[in-house]
Amino acid sequence: DKADGACAALPVVDAVWRAADAGPPQPVSRDGLWRAQTPQGFAFDRILDAHRRHDGSAADDVAVAVEAGLNVRFVKGSEQNYKITTDDDYARALSDIAAAKD
Repeated sequence: DKADGACAALPVVDAVWRAADAGPPQPVSRDGLWRAQTPQGFAFDRILDAHRRHDGSAADDVAVAVEAGLNVRFVKGSEQNYKITTDDDYARALSDIAAAKD
C-alpha cells in the first residue's frame, strides 16, 4: 500500500476516562487509540485538495486527510516530541533545553 500521508504517533498507554457533568467518570478502552504528533507529511497536491474541500474545523491535517479518503499511515513517534501548547509545556521545554546544555 502506498500512503498519501504519514504522521508520527504513539499508542495511548494512560488510563482514559469520559467525564460528564452528572454521574461518575466512565472508562474508555485504549485499544486502537493513538496520540498524533507532528510532523505530519502528505503529498502536497492531495492535502491541498483535501483542505480546499474541507468544510469546518479539524483537529489536524490527518483529520482533513482521512475525511477526504486519503490513505494515512502512522509511524513511530517519540515521547520527546511533545507539543508545546500551555505554559507548563513551555516550562518543560525550557527545562529540557537547560538539562541538555549541562
